[in-house]
Amino acid sequence: MVGIRGAPNLVDGGYIFLPEFGFYDLDSTWMIENRGVEPDIEIENQPADVLKGKDAQLDYGIEMMLRDLAKKTYPLPPRPADPTDR
Repeated sequence: MVGIRGAPNLVDGGYIFLPEFGFYDLDSTWMIENRGVEPDIEIENQPADVLKGKDAQLDYGIEMMLRDLAKKTYPLPPRPADPTDR
């Protein structure tokens, strides 16, 4: 993952992020450098919808998660033993 650390806020309340480091794969190739992460499914947010506060990408992601949850349950792990006073 490309390392990004924040810099001090600007006078107008904005901010700048500076990439400081990257990482490479087991075959010694740089990962994600200069291209970003490619999506598994491309959903385009339309500008008019964004102005209305709608987010097609987020809505589709939620829809996919709910569909997966309906197909399979993910049980919670068992409760650990109560801590003892020392």
